[in-house]
Amino acid sequence: RLSLQRRDGKGEVIAAGAREDDYQAVQGTLSRVVPAAEELGVRIALETHMGVIHDTAASQLRIVSTYGSPYLTATLDFANMLIVHPGEPIVESIYAAGPHIGYVHMKNVKLRPGGYDWNLPLRWGDVNYHQVLLALKGAGYTGPFGVEYCGTGDPDVYAEDDARYLKALMARVGI
Repeated sequence: RLSLQRRDGKGEVIAAGAREDDYQAVQGTLSRVVPAAEELGVRIALETHMGVIHDTAASQLRIVSTYGSPYLTATLDFANMLIVHPGEPIVESIYAAGPHIGYVHMKNVKLRPGGYDWNLPLRWGDVNYHQVLLALKGAGYTGPFGVEYCGTGDPDVYAEDDARYLKALMARVGI
């Protein structure tokens, strides 16, 4: 995650409050970090994550595509996208990010009045992973997928079930 302190010192800059000079500050940092990553052959993947300037797919894409390096990519996290901006269109975001996607997190979330719950398996939340996988396939994504579990309970049990579900779903979609 990129950390960018608000000018008033009260927390992080998030996409909803970001100004043009905030994005310029991010690009200034990346202009120093990305060449080092290129030299070392390391890819950087910015995750769609709450509480940072790249907390929406749109802001994440703006940052990643502006630099224009294959060593700076986007990690799409669809549950985080729904938490931050429930109206952000996931399928359209996938197609927009297309060649900039470097990694995909697979976890789910159930939006509730006044909050959210991610204490559930991949198949049971508000992210429609059948649609997500079809869009990723349509966008030409061939990179890695990672099952991520953030709830309580034994994460190995959830991850094992999620991996089986994801493998079967990927076979149905033809990935």
